[in-house]
Amino acid sequence: MRPALTVLACTGLLLAAPARAQDTPGDASGEPSATPPEAIDKLVLPAPPVACTLTAKTVAASFTLELRPGVAYATINRVDAIDAKLPVATKPAPLVVKLTAQDVKLEGVVDAAALPLHAARPFVAGDLFVPGPSVSIAWTAAKAGQVDVSMEIDATTKGAIAGVTGPLRATRPCADLSLEQSSDFDRFRAVGARSAEARHTFAGDAPISIAAKPGGRTTAQLRPPSSSSNLLANVVVIQKKKPWARIAYDTMDFLIVGWVREGDVRPLPPADLIGEAFGAGGLGQVGVGEGHGTRGTFTCKQAVPLIAEVGVERLIVGSVGAGVGMSVDTTVGDLLPVRLASFSSFEAAAGAQFLVRRSDVERCPGFDAPAKKRGR
Repeated sequence: MRPALTVLACTGLLLAAPARAQDTPGDASGEPSATPPEAIDKLVLPAPPVACTLTAKTVAASFTLELRPGVAYATINRVDAIDAKLPVATKPAPLVVKLTAQDVKLEGVVDAAALPLHAARPFVAGDLFVPGPSVSIAWTAAKAGQVDVSMEIDATTKGAIAGVTGPLRATRPCADLSLEQSSDFDRFRAVGARSAEARHTFAGDAPISIAAKPGGRTTAQLRPPSSSSNLLANVVVIQKKKPWARIAYDTMDFLIVGWVREGDVRPLPPADLIGEAFGAGGLGQVGVGEGHGTRGTFTCKQAVPLIAEVGVERLIVGSVGAGVGMSVDTTVGDLLPVRLASFSSFEAAAGAQFLVRRSDVERCPGFDAPAKKRGR
């Protein structure tokens, strides 16, 4: 008789608690008996109202994929495509995620804090700050088409400005946010600068009052670099409205934009008086090498359902694509612990493992039972 099903009202999941694969009854030869294969339910994702649907080809951080909040089954290191639904909520809530990694499809929920957002296009936060594409953005609430976001100020930016400690907050439309870091991102043009080329520097070493409007209330104090490195300060004058000047000052993670007195900045001297600038090398991408092959690897000509086991819970969480190498340590039982060959995009979370049904893979080319162990 099929085991009883437990209904979890919190997520709508139907979970079965059958005997483990190694406990499946067999005959004297150790081969599985003719009992019907056990039924495995498919993971049922929650379906709350959606504020934003975010899609991307890459994500900047590793994250944990869960059957439901707190029940992790996979650690994701790299994706080839991801779709995340950010729910309507008054506080951070889990995102519903579907992804593809090396021709394996997975789905589940992800804790809001584990999957940071990034700016998809420039916007101003905290009156003065335009976050760059590498800045991690947390969301604090959301409604249809709109998200309340928060971001911390990095140490370099804190060293350049006093009077603002963060976190910076803003309310943005979904289109301003992304799961991946944008590469075509011109913050200077977005705030009205014709060029990002630095043509000015600070006039001295003393702190400078900066405001969101010309002659407006001082919002913060800019801290110019010491005179020895002042010529390297990247100050772009965007607009002048005597006796004020609107400037953009790049601290790498953030662009600080605001109004200062014209006398607080001065044109840069000719380049031959500054000397040759030091070039900054780009950040190299860390490559993932090929994994070691596994003895007994086989592939299937069709997609194979992939099962996640966490404790007594077993659910179909995705599928292994046709042609992906797999290996198993045993062919006894209906459910077989499986490893994916030359695979680095994700791994089973602590206390979890992946399984496939024997009936789904036994006719795949290369599938074969391991040699039987000799008795003592």
